[in-house]
Parts: sequence; structure tokens; C-alpha cells
Amino acid sequence: DLFLLLDDLFNELCDTHAFVRFSTLRVLAERACREHILSHGSVGFEEITLDEIYGQIERDYRIPKEILSRLREREKELELHFSRPRQSGRALLELARELGKRVILCSDIYLPKNLILAILKKHGYPTDGLYLSSETRLSKAGGGMFPYVQRALGVSANRILHIGDNWESDVLAPARAGWR
Repeated sequence: DLFLLLDDLFNELCDTHAFVRFSTLRVLAERACREHILSHGSVGFEEITLDEIYGQIERDYRIPKEILSRLREREKELELHFSRPRQSGRALLELARELGKRVILCSDIYLPKNLILAILKKHGYPTDGLYLSSETRLSKAGGGMFPYVQRALGVSANRILHIGDNWESDVLAPARAGWR
């Protein structure tokens, strides 16, 4: 839905009289980018980045870089603006902190780390580490994120408790890696 908010800006920047749904182009480009990068691109990559998505838009639709730069920045602004804290997640984080646990965050997301840090700061979420698939190029869904994080932390798998909201990525995949 957030992409729909980019439609008017796109049409304004392109000075077009015919309404073009940038939101549709954005979804199609992300799909094409995933296909290209993950199936034919760099070996071992399990995730794409926002910059790669916008690069795909430029290649597929020949939209000028200046326009795409404005749209990409607006997309990031909207992500920050519309982000909301999940109260159940906050309660779990506070409980872990009270128990003296180290809290790290892992996410399958194409957004850049500086944006995620801004969102966390906006909502007052402290963290002892942040691992993003857009940075590591490994994902929870693909399973590569878990051994990466484990090595980075220097702890055994059975010392990590993973909490999330996706059955495959947050329950089954970490269990296969030995996480609880």
C-alpha cells in the first residue's frame, strides 16, 4: 500500500497527463530483480537491496535516474513515517532486557541499514546487534542468516532464542540451524 503513495509523485515528476501507476512498476521491478539477482545473479545471494530494485526499474522502464532517486528517497521517508511499534515485540524485548539478555535483531528486508536504524530509534528500540538480509545478502527464509549471525556472535546455536512472526522464517528455519 505504501507504494500507492508514490503514484502521484511519479506522475508529477514525469509531468505526464496520463496517470501511470508507479506502484505497479515498483512491484513488478522487485519481482524481476529477485528473479535476476537470486536466480541468475551473484552466487550465494539470498536477498536483494532497495538500490537494486530501483536499478531494475531504470533498466526495465527507462525512467531517468534523477526521478528514481527522488522516488527512492520518498519511499524511505514513507517507510519511516508509517512504521509502528509492535507492542508484543516491545514487551518481549523489555523482558529480555530485564533478564539481562543480549538482544539482537535479524530481518529479511531489502531496506538499507541506516533506515532500519532510524526506525528503531524513532520507536525507542535498543539493540545489541542488527543483522539485515540487505546487508549480509543472506536471509532467514533461505537459512543462510542463522549460521552467519551465530558466527558473528561467537555463541553456540542452543544459546540463541529466536522470536518472530513467520512460521517458516522464524520457527522452522532457525530450528534447522539449531536455534530455539
